[in-house]
Amino acid sequence: MADHGRGFRPRANDGDPSLGLGLPLIAALSDSFEISGGAGHGSRTKIRFAYEQAELSSNGNGAEAPEALALEITPGELVKPVLARVIGALAARAELSVDRLADTVLLSDAVSSSGGTNFADGRVGISIRDEDGSLHVRVGPLVDGAGERILREMDLPGAGSLRSLASRIEVTQGETPEGGSAEFLEFEVTR
Repeated sequence: MADHGRGFRPRANDGDPSLGLGLPLIAALSDSFEISGGAGHGSRTKIRFAYEQAELSSNGNGAEAPEALALEITPGELVKPVLARVIGALAARAELSVDRLADTVLLSDAVSSSGGTNFADGRVGISIRDEDGSLHVRVGPLVDGAGERILREMDLPGAGSLRSLASRIEVTQGETPEGGSAEFLEFEVTR
């Protein structure tokens, strides 16, 4: 979908900018979701639903659900509210407590605040997988050294680090969708 309007603008909701429920719900239910444009240049939204013919497993239950939700978002003011809503929906599905949900949102806010220069293609790329009692988040592909920069930005002078909110957090090497090598930041939050 594309238009030539004013772009998405968070609306005021008791003083907090909010995108409502629609976009985060679409992001949570689709296989990939991308928003770009804005600031008077219109908006472009890409939503992808993978179509696979269900194969019957030996127990007859059919095909498994996709492993992870992947998001690519143009850096800017949309990143935080979209990620917060999507993570909130997935944290509820993983049965995380409200405290652990808040921890996950703080970690994703720290990542999204780093801006597009840390991301290899200039877009905030995040993959989120929920399991019973945990959320696994993979950020990237990142430019070389960006994972360590993001981790340093999580340090709070005199108060420790946001890293302590994660059950596990590390910089890893992985592969881009195009087959190239790249850096990723991965963290997990468990009950």
